[in-house]
Amino acid sequence: MRRFTWLWMMPVTILVALLISCGSGSSTSGDDDDDDDGQTGIATLSGTIDYIGDNLSPEEVQGLKVVIGLIQEWPMTGPPKEFVYVDVPGSGFPIDYEIGLSYAGSFFLAVFLDVNPMDGVQMNAELDPMDVPDESEGKADIAEGANQRDFVLIDPEDVDYWWVE
Repeated sequence: MRRFTWLWMMPVTILVALLISCGSGSSTSGDDDDDDDGQTGIATLSGTIDYIGDNLSPEEVQGLKVVIGLIQEWPMTGPPKEFVYVDVPGSGFPIDYEIGLSYAGSFFLAVFLDVNPMDGVQMNAELDPMDVPDESEGKADIAEGANQRDFVLIDPEDVDYWWVE
């Protein structure tokens, strides 16, 4: 009986460890208007997010989320340090946003429109319009306090991502 207990506890322990390590980022809801909704954090990021593709109509993007990730290595080798959501309003793009961040420092900023919300928060380079770092772009410095950054989401077939094979 004692041996049986240890056999089932090992996979459960491994599963819990994996879930904790995959959850190292955090997510908060973005804000698509200019009011302060009491977001906490040590930094804010604000600006405009636009979509210049022609594959998605304004009706198709309503209710979707734009995900902004603070990435430590690019291309990504693990989960982002933090990610936040910005809801696409009924008016569509462009979106003025302001989000609270829990971290300051140097990060690659990757942004994507989550076209398939049923697959979880997953960046799909073949489906999701994105604004990701190019080969020559370095890390962005996110300072404590206010930071400004605009993003332009581009359909995957309209750009050749160097890191996608």
